[in-house]
Amino acid sequence: MKTAQALCILVVSALVGFVAPSAFADDIDELVEARQDNFKILGKNAKSLRKAFGGGEPDWRAIGASVAKMQQANTKVLDFFPPESAETFITTEAKPDIWDDFDDFTARQNTLTERLDAFAQAVARKDASASAKAFRSVGKACKNCHDKYKEE
Repeated sequence: MKTAQALCILVVSALVGFVAPSAFADDIDELVEARQDNFKILGKNAKSLRKAFGGGEPDWRAIGASVAKMQQANTKVLDFFPPESAETFITTEAKPDIWDDFDDFTARQNTLTERLDAFAQAVARKDASASAKAFRSVGKACKNCHDKYKEE
């Protein structure tokens, strides 16, 4: 009887060992896909903002909506890079340096947050010159992070 129980425990333990990593990998892959979707939101809105400042009278409502979407997406970025997400089966443009120097990555994200906030304030004032300048500053923050942490 004890041998049967021991065998049963061994089999169940082995099965859990095989199932758990697979489920864990699925969770990480889903996290990475969500991370990529979040960055697409940032990119899509940055693109629409480039067009918005391309000439003519700015559509402040549309600009404000795009800035708000970027701010919202940006608040999630750091949560999408837990240490276990460094290894995934999904093709990603994230360089390993993100996890190797997470403090610097976090500092760069915080810079983007500050610049998006300044941009939102300029947009709220409907100050075209300050908004354009702040938008360029946001773009530089994005580039600063991409240059170090994104495979291009």
